[in-house]
Amino acid sequence: KFQRDIDALMDELERDPDDPRTVFYLGQSHRDLGDLAGALHWYQRRADMIGWNEETYIALLEVARLTSRLDEPVEQVVSAFERAARERPQRAEALVELARFHRHAERWAEGLSAARRATGVPFPDHDILFVDVGAHTWNGLDEFAICASRLGRHDEAIAACGRLLDENHLPLDQRPRVLWNQTWSMMQLGEPRLLIRAEPPPLRVGKTIDLTFTITTSRRRESFERTMDALLENCLDHHLVARWICIDDGSSSEDRILMQRRYPFFEFIFKDESDRGHAKSMNRLLATVDSEYWLHFEDDWQFVKPGRYISRAVEVLDDDPTLIQTVLNRNYAETLANHDIVGGHMVVSAGKDFAYRVHDHVDPASPEFGRIFEENPGRLTNAQWPGFSLMPSVMRRRAFDRLGAFNPGAGHFERDMADRALALGWRTACLDDITMLNIGRLRTDTGPDAPLNAYQLLGVQQFRTYPDVRVRLAPNWCTGDELAAVWRRQLPVSGHWKGLRFVGSNDEADHTLVINHPGPNPIGTEDRVLLAHMEPFEGVRTYGPWAEPTNDSVEHFHAREFGRNLLEWHLDATYDELITSHPAKTRDLSAIVTGKRLSPGHHLRLDFLHHLERHRVPVDVFGLDNDENFTGYRGALPWLDKRDGLFPYRYTIAVENNAEPNYLTEKIVDGILAECLVFYWGCPNIHDHVEPDAVILLPLDDFDRARRMIEAAVREDEHGKRLPAIRRAKLRLLDELQLAPELSRVVRGHRHLRSLPVHLVNLDRRPDRLRTTMERLATVAPSELVSRVTRFPAIDGRELVIDDAIHHMFRGSELPLRRAQTATALGHLALWFELMNSDDDWCLILEDDIDPRPHFASRLGALLGQLDDDPGVELAFLGLHYFGDDMYPTSAVQRWRSVDLRGVMGGTFAYLMSKRAAHKLFDIAQRDGIPCGIDTFILRHVDEVRSVEAVPHLVTSPVARYGGPVVDSDIQYE
Repeated sequence: KFQRDIDALMDELERDPDDPRTVFYLGQSHRDLGDLAGALHWYQRRADMIGWNEETYIALLEVARLTSRLDEPVEQVVSAFERAARERPQRAEALVELARFHRHAERWAEGLSAARRATGVPFPDHDILFVDVGAHTWNGLDEFAICASRLGRHDEAIAACGRLLDENHLPLDQRPRVLWNQTWSMMQLGEPRLLIRAEPPPLRVGKTIDLTFTITTSRRRESFERTMDALLENCLDHHLVARWICIDDGSSSEDRILMQRRYPFFEFIFKDESDRGHAKSMNRLLATVDSEYWLHFEDDWQFVKPGRYISRAVEVLDDDPTLIQTVLNRNYAETLANHDIVGGHMVVSAGKDFAYRVHDHVDPASPEFGRIFEENPGRLTNAQWPGFSLMPSVMRRRAFDRLGAFNPGAGHFERDMADRALALGWRTACLDDITMLNIGRLRTDTGPDAPLNAYQLLGVQQFRTYPDVRVRLAPNWCTGDELAAVWRRQLPVSGHWKGLRFVGSNDEADHTLVINHPGPNPIGTEDRVLLAHMEPFEGVRTYGPWAEPTNDSVEHFHAREFGRNLLEWHLDATYDELITSHPAKTRDLSAIVTGKRLSPGHHLRLDFLHHLERHRVPVDVFGLDNDENFTGYRGALPWLDKRDGLFPYRYTIAVENNAEPNYLTEKIVDGILAECLVFYWGCPNIHDHVEPDAVILLPLDDFDRARRMIEAAVREDEHGKRLPAIRRAKLRLLDELQLAPELSRVVRGHRHLRSLPVHLVNLDRRPDRLRTTMERLATVAPSELVSRVTRFPAIDGRELVIDDAIHHMFRGSELPLRRAQTATALGHLALWFELMNSDDDWCLILEDDIDPRPHFASRLGALLGQLDDDPGVELAFLGLHYFGDDMYPTSAVQRWRSVDLRGVMGGTFAYLMSKRAAHKLFDIAQRDGIPCGIDTFILRHVDEVRSVEAVPHLVTSPVARYGGPVVDSDIQYE
């Protein structure tokens, strides 16, 4: 065919020898025939003719190409490309191919120069002949990037690759190669580089959009500053941010001051110890962010190149309404090695002006998932992940209106949210680029030498799987199904709190929760029963056997002698709605009452409201009736829904029916959840549960004084002043005090107790003490627990031979080495060693002179649940000896506190030992010796072994003091 074309063209040339078109196509036909020399002749002839300038340019370009293919001298090839470029400077093909010619010969500097010139040529909109779109949109930049990287000019190479990846000209099949080129240059620079600046880059100024930036940080100021400084420098469109919010978890006051000084444009939310945890931080932000777009960061990410990341991420969201977020790194990459993670698919925007990647979730159990690894051997994938991520991204805030809150009770709260997002059809997109790198602990980091992440710094668990715990309800006033329908709103939208779920009466259940007494609800003989009283003592007395259950009739008795009421709320609002919103306040004072006049609080409540009305204090009164004829009566409220009587109000009056320790009810709970400043009367130890600034206590024995307090509070805007405290109290109620987390702790604690090894240390020659201790335990614990108490034969000091090995272990002793004290220590060391070599994580060690407190097993189960929520604790004392009787800690609420050595004498008569603590203390003993009693030895190392103490003590033991009264104490007194 080409030969026929040549013959025809030659005939035409004979008729018109000066026709440039004929000569041009003779060159084309010889080239297509493979006759390179012939093609070069005709193209050269055409280039020397006068004719259409675009055709002349292409002829010169072909001359240069053929000169190269024919291996002519370099100078001749370069000259040919340069002549073509001069012929038509508005065209870039000649310069691009010149750059490529130099690159192939590894003349990197010459290639870089030609490529740089090519990138400066705009697209020739008016040319029509053989315009190479790639040469004018991405080839030149590509050549520039390659040559720059080879010359060690990696910042320029990265910038060029960034442009290629950001714009939509690069063919999709070329993106992995360009991304690798960029990655290679970043590796050569050692990214992420440690950049410490004396001052942060300046904040850019410009028009904002409806977007909020948030960042979570925790005890890592240097990491936070690296993250922020890199963002301010490299995120070229951060002026779009309308609001900057930083939420800090646990940093020191000094670091917080420095953060505020360095970044004064931030709104800082400083959380206290009671509110620690990442999920809680995210819920605080959910309640605060109200913009359309939400750019969220954690404090361990560093941008490694500049770009307009916010604009692009927002454009991606606007391109597809099913997207919940645009992650700013390709496929959730954390490191440069993650540049080729397999997953997702590329999408070109509707306007064809940019491309992005959309995550594809693949069931790990499916054949499709297996094929990913078969087709991509040696590569990682994220296809198993549902989609949503807390990696730096721009999110669509309204998506969370349906998704709800982050669940602090989920073992992996980020995965929980991702699963919910996937179920609702929300998808995740990402920029198909590596824009930043993780500078903290990676998901793949394991082992003792790995850097601590924020969870470890805070002493909270990051990932955990909680087994399902199904709880059937048996209240005395309604059916369990009716109550479960109401109480489920106190669970996050995922329906559980750390595995705890409320099930129906006919469903399989792990526990039955009796509230007050079973009422109409049947209790099976095999039910594992939890009992909680929620009424005043005047009502409890009428509960028959349920007023004070036997040890074997219930697994847990949630008695108010040591625990608060199970806290419910009478608001038709879910946990998710309450924790992610703030009610708008438009009115001042409300009160919600009943017309009953039975208990002391009934009378006080009604009489005080009459007093207020007589003194013309405006108060809106709500109740089922108005038998008291209040002038401020505003009507009845829906059953179990007090929102209209609380949400619009800044202040509310809450008076309990009775004033009893730990007796607090929905009356104060509803007010705080509605973010009211509550004027309160009732629970005398209310400050054990609600911080003082979040509530004003009314002295209802003096109505005039109480009224003046209300008038002054409203006049001086105490609500506004105390709102941060009120919101802290609200969060503590939702995440710690209300019935869902409370019950979760109880069931997890008792599950631990059921398998906890219990050792009782006793001398062979003291069976009397063994018998007495076991009898005491039988009065305060179920027989199942008592039966599991294992006697550990104490080492008898009378028979101990103190040899060189023992002298070495107890070297440096501050007192003469006594056999009894040494034998006692050796017994404890033996128990530690046994724990270290067992499959157990904890054990309980008791000595045989203990006197356990009433409800010992229930208290211990509750405390073990609290330990389950605080994984940093390694050793827990159930009691300690103090030098003075007035030094012993007291509390109406059973809880742990950190060991405070002031006034502590010692005591190893009852303590929980973890395997971690056993290893640490055993190693310390081998390293330093034990120069004191074993109890003093432990207490001296509480800075190395995190230790807590039960308050009040669960166990007491008489103290044997030298020169004091003779008491039968210690395992062996000398």
